Amino acid sequence: MQEQYDTITTFRELRPTPQQTTTRTAVRRRRGRSLSSSSWTIAANAKANDCQRAHHDLRTSIFHRCEHEDSPDIDVRRLRANPYLQRRKRIFDIIVASLLLLGSLPAWLLIALAIKFDSPGPVLFKQDRTVLLGRRFRMFKFRTMVADAEQRKKDLMDKNIHGHDSPDFKVVDDPRITRIGGFLRKTSLDELPNLLNVLKGDMSIVGPRPTSFHASTYGKHHLSRLAIKPGITGLWQVSGRADVDFNQRTFLDVDYINRASLIVDMALLLRTPFKIRSGAY
Repeated sequence: MQEQYDTITTFRELRPTPQQTTTRTAVRRRRGRSLSSSSWTIAANAKANDCQRAHHDLRTSIFHRCEHEDSPDIDVRRLRANPYLQRRKRIFDIIVASLLLLGSLPAWLLIALAIKFDSPGPVLFKQDRTVLLGRRFRMFKFRTMVADAEQRKKDLMDKNIHGHDSPDFKVVDDPRITRIGGFLRKTSLDELPNLLNVLKGDMSIVGPRPTSFHASTYGKHHLSRLAIKPGITGLWQVSGRADVDFNQRTFLDVDYINRASLIVDMALLLRTPFKIRSGAY
């Protein structure tokens, strides 16, 4: 009987106390979270590596298109030796963007109020765009469409003026455009927030217009337009805008890249206001 009691007592002593149970449970939870965190980190690193490899392949394709083709679109030697593109263009961008931003602040306030009163949704529209060497960045514009415009886009693909299979999307009399949005698009005032992107260094005042679709959807002959930073205005904007398809846009962009200079940028900037009336649909 004493042996039985001693055995029971021994098992009771081995049984964990409530504090020990709580401590062990906490340790298990921490280990579980640690394993989950490690798994998430491994997955995130794998995804980042895939993105880096894809971006490297894209950069290689762009360089090959610009430099090693039998008939390269861009004079890379001139591009690299152009002091304006290498240094002075950034100074030009900062000065012009700052002046335009300060001068347009009253318009920003009026446009923001008009957008809020016209339709529900945010004042600014943010969208990922493709820039230099295929990198993606977040571009700012005043919202000109209904809040769920991206969800409605698939229902309008057959009305795309550039063709159903074209990555470039444009619809005449787009039903998603709000009343104030139509005015902002015709006057290009919706692009005023692009000035913030210029000051951040993602864009230039003059250059190829950034596309909403990824560079992986570009044709081989489109890659050359990614050799420099995109711009708010450029040859495309003063040459027909919405009436120009993506192939023609690329031709104009490459032409600009090969001739880029301070004089060309100032000329295009001065021509832009006179072409606004023939702006986006």
